[in-house]
Amino acid sequence: MIDIPLKLTPEQSAKVEAVVAQRDGLRAALDVSDTGTGKTLCAVEIAKRLNPTTTLIVGPAKPQIVSAWKATFARQGFTAPFKRIDSKHLQHFDDLCAHTPGVYYVGREYLGLSDLNGKNAEKGKKNLIPWIKAKPDFVIYDEVQSASNRKSGRAKAMWSLRNAGFKLAMSATPQGNRFEGLWSICRWLWWGVEDPARVPLSSDKRDWLYVESSFHRWKARWCVVQDSWIHDRYGRLQKIETIVSEKQPGAFLRSLPCVVGLPADRKPVDTRIVECELTHKQREIYDSLQYELITEIEGGLLVASLPIVKLVRLRQVALGEPCMVYDPDIDMDRVTFDSDCRSRKLDMLNALIEKHHPHDKVLVFTSSQRFANAVAHRVCAKTALYTGAQSAKARSEAFAGFTSGDVQVLLCTVGAAAEGLDGLQRVCHVEVWLDEDLNGMLCEQAKGRLNRMGQPAERIIRYYFQARDTMDDGTFQRLAQQAENNRSVLNK
Repeated sequence: MIDIPLKLTPEQSAKVEAVVAQRDGLRAALDVSDTGTGKTLCAVEIAKRLNPTTTLIVGPAKPQIVSAWKATFARQGFTAPFKRIDSKHLQHFDDLCAHTPGVYYVGREYLGLSDLNGKNAEKGKKNLIPWIKAKPDFVIYDEVQSASNRKSGRAKAMWSLRNAGFKLAMSATPQGNRFEGLWSICRWLWWGVEDPARVPLSSDKRDWLYVESSFHRWKARWCVVQDSWIHDRYGRLQKIETIVSEKQPGAFLRSLPCVVGLPADRKPVDTRIVECELTHKQREIYDSLQYELITEIEGGLLVASLPIVKLVRLRQVALGEPCMVYDPDIDMDRVTFDSDCRSRKLDMLNALIEKHHPHDKVLVFTSSQRFANAVAHRVCAKTALYTGAQSAKARSEAFAGFTSGDVQVLLCTVGAAAEGLDGLQRVCHVEVWLDEDLNGMLCEQAKGRLNRMGQPAERIIRYYFQARDTMDDGTFQRLAQQAENNRSVLNK
C-alpha cells in the first residue's frame, strides 16, 4: 500500500513559499512555529521546492524521530536514499562530501567538530567528523534550541556547517531559556550576510551584519544588561553581567530576513492545583537541606554549580521520602528512593486516577528519573515507564502500549518526553505534573505533547501537584511567566 502525500494547509503553503522565496545571499530561514503545527512536513515540502542534490538533517537521535523524518520524505515522493551518519556509517559522510544524491540524517549528539589539526586524534578522541568539509545543498536543523548556548560544542559544530547552500533552523523555542540564545542560531543562519542599508555600529566602520559577528556588539545593541556582585569562593567580590531581556521584545527577529511561524491550534487548558503535606521525614530532610543552602548563599560561598545541585535535591525530597547516600564525587549526599518509599504525591495520584479518571489515559510527568523508577510499579493502573535511561526499544514499547495497547498511565521524565512523542494527543487529554523541571524550555515542550494538532478532546485537563511550604509553591506560575516572556521575543 502506497501512502498518499499529505496536503499542506493554506497557512503551511504560505510559510513554504516565504522560505523558498529567499534571494541569493539570504538563503536561510528560521521557523519558530509552535509544536504540533507540521514543521517536519513543511521542511520536506521546502526540500521538494528547492530540489537539492544533498540534504542534511540534524536532529535528535531518537529512533521515533528519525523514522518520522524518513517516512515523511518517502510519503511526499522523495526517491533519493535516506542515510544515517553515525559511528557505524562513516562512509555516508564521505558520500555527503562527494555530493552523492541522498537525504542524510545525523543525530545532534553525534555532530562533531572538525579535526583539521589532529589534536583530537592525539587525545584519543575517535570518530570525529570534519563537518566544515561538508557543503550540502540544504541543511535542516531540527530542535535547534539545543545549540543555543554559544559556548557549547554543539553550537560550534553547528557553525561548522555554515557553508551549506540553504539553511533552515526549526524550533518552537529557538532561544532556549534565554534571549541571548538566539544569537548563536541566527549567527549560523546568516553567516557573513551584510545589509548595506544599515548604519555601522562598530568603530571600525564595517557594514552592519544581519547578525553581528561579535556577540558583545550584538548584546550592546539588542539586550538589557544588569550588573550584580557576588562573593567568590575566596570571599572576593566578583562582578557578574547578566542579560535580563530584549530591549524591545520581538525587535531582533523582526530585523532578520526570513522568520516564519505558525501558531498551534490550542485547546483550552483546565489547570487544577492539588496541594499536599510532606511527611515528617520529608520535612526534616527538606528543612535541613534548605538551611544549608541559605547559609551558603548568605555566607558568600556561592559557587556556580553548587546551588543547582542543591535546588534539584530539594525538588526531589518534595516527591517522596528519600534515602540520602553520600557521593564522594560531589562531596554531598545524593537523593535516592526505595521502591516502597512513602509519597503523598503518589497516594494523591492513585486517588485521582481511581476517583476521577478510571477510564482515561493519563500522562504523568516528573523531573526525577530515580523517583519514576522507584514508584512506577505502585501506580494503581497499568503503567509504562518512559525515561532517558531506558533503551530505545523499551521507550518504543512503552509508547506503543500507551497509544494502542492497554497501558493506562505513561510515567515520563520531562527531559525524555520533551521531544519525539507525537501521537499521545490522539488517545489522551489528561496530564499530571508531580513536579516540574528547572529547565522551563523542556517543560514548555512537554506541555505540547497533548495540546497539539490532532487532539479530539474539547479541553486539556492539567494537574499540578504541589507540596506545601516547598519549592513547589508558585513554580508553575514562574515557568508560565518565563514561557510568556519567551513568546514575546518570538511575537511578530
